[in-house]
Order: sequence, then C-alpha cells, then structure tokens
Amino acid sequence: MGQVSPGLHCLSNANLDSPWPKALLGRQKLENLLLEYQDQPIPEDRIINEVLNDRTQAEVWALPKTGMAIEWEHKLSSIFVDCEHGDGHYGTRSMTVISVYKTGEANFYEKYLVDGVWKDHNFAFHIPSDNTH
Repeated sequence: MGQVSPGLHCLSNANLDSPWPKALLGRQKLENLLLEYQDQPIPEDRIINEVLNDRTQAEVWALPKTGMAIEWEHKLSSIFVDCEHGDGHYGTRSMTVISVYKTGEANFYEKYLVDGVWKDHNFAFHIPSDNTH
C-alpha cells in the first residue's frame, strides 16, 4: 500500500486514477463543482446527484479491455450502473463521498440501497495532524 498524493483522485473498478471513461467523466464533473464552489465545501448531495448518479454510458470504442463481453462492459460503463442481468437486476448499491479539509475536519457521507429503498448516513470526524515530518 502506498501513500496517496494530495489532490483530486478518482477510483472505479480498477486502480486509483485509471483512465476509464466513467472515472474520467466523474473527475471532470467533480472538477466543475470545485470550480463552482471555489474554497467552499461542496454539498454532498450535489456530488451524489450530479456526479455519482450519472448514467451516461461510454462510447463502445472507449471501453476498457477487461475481457468481459462488450455488451456487458457497455452496460457497466456508466458511473451509476442500473441494468438487468440474466440473474436479475444488477447495479449500484451505494455511493460514498469522503471530504477531508485542511483543518483536519472530515466527513463520510453514504447513500445506500436497502430492500429497494435509498437511505443515507453522515459521519463527521477529525483527523489529527502529523507534525513529525
């Protein structure tokens, strides 16, 4: 495990900052929100609704080569996945926003699906600074 550098990072089903279409789209949408809010906190519901709930599917030519059938890969190419599968319904079950501020204040917000109903919870905490470096 390595240290993550400061800045904006995107994580999908591959490695951190892998250039998958859904990760690139999510990063672009988050950068737009950061520009809009400047130095103000972005409300978690805006990130959930405008970034993590995006159902835009990638162009077929841009799909990563994972070894899956191209039709299935295309269904999985959106940030928010919602599709039928041979075994039933398949898709996103939770969305999480973790915000960490220079002050050490942090917030964990999650929206998750339970028995077909979306619920959410929020947990604020403080990360002590490490001044030993």
